[in-house]
Amino acid sequence: MNLWKLNPWALVVCFGISAGQAQEDTPDVLVCEADELREAGAYADAYMAYELAYPYYESVCDYYHMAYVKTWASEMSYYLPYPDEVRDAAVFKAYSIIEEHLAAVRDTLSYYPLALMNMSLYFGHKKDYERKLSFCHKAKDAALLINGYSSPNAATAYNNLGVAYGGRGNWNKALSYLDTSLSILLELEKQGDIFYAKNNIAHSYAELGDFERAILTQEEAVEAANEDRNLARALNNLGALYVEVDEWETGILHLKNALAIRRRLSDTLTDNIFSTQLNLIWAYSESGKARRSEALLDEVIDEAIALAPSFSNSAYLQIAYNYKARNVLEAGHAADATG
Repeated sequence: MNLWKLNPWALVVCFGISAGQAQEDTPDVLVCEADELREAGAYADAYMAYELAYPYYESVCDYYHMAYVKTWASEMSYYLPYPDEVRDAAVFKAYSIIEEHLAAVRDTLSYYPLALMNMSLYFGHKKDYERKLSFCHKAKDAALLINGYSSPNAATAYNNLGVAYGGRGNWNKALSYLDTSLSILLELEKQGDIFYAKNNIAHSYAELGDFERAILTQEEAVEAANEDRNLARALNNLGALYVEVDEWETGILHLKNALAIRRRLSDTLTDNIFSTQLNLIWAYSESGKARRSEALLDEVIDEAIALAPSFSNSAYLQIAYNYKARNVLEAGHAADATG
């Protein structure tokens, strides 16, 4: 059950110029198109449009628009299959431009909180957790100042603080920030992000050992899921929680439903499918269905090997091998006992 970054969408901004007022392919039109593509979820096309517009603004030293374009381009990179170092470079470039702009001009940038949030992710990748937490707080303060309490950016900033404190093991503090994020999202009726918030809160309760509240909140996350991939994620997590409290049949049912959705969404093995299968293997083992557990484990390993090298270095494959080694060890101990 992974903690999740909310989607900090802002209003589309076209710098006071409409497509009808400008010539086709001007940078302003490209940025307007990029904003619309971003809002539509066409992240790759949005990224390309932002990058095409950037050189013009750079050539005239227009730092405001340079900062805007690079901030959103860096945000799009998180939704594309780029290595972390590429994303981190984009985030750092965007933040550097913003700081250069703000050093010359007193300005209120609506997207400044987003740049600060992404810098917290940047330092997280660098494993500099003190600076990660510092930028989370800066993003929250900026969101409250610039966007206001009842805003998507404020909700995201409080969520990210919750995630950051959870990552440091301070789950009570994490819950405080996550609850604040959820209250804002409920006020804004941001259904998609409500799902993520409830997912994160359920995870925090589980880490605190409060499985009753974790299950109740995770069931709310199932109800809040507005996409199949989110429903699968919620059912997977709910199934794992039921296994934790020894309600194995209920857990197995939810895990099977999650796996069915994930199989339907992909025609090949993915990390999400792999993780749900591992949860099922664990559930079967805990419920005394050792043969079913071992059979599924063999199926999972064989499928992953058949797709090598895609899964040859997968952490999930290593977990599967660890399960296999444990089973062999336990079988050896059982044979010694009966002998």
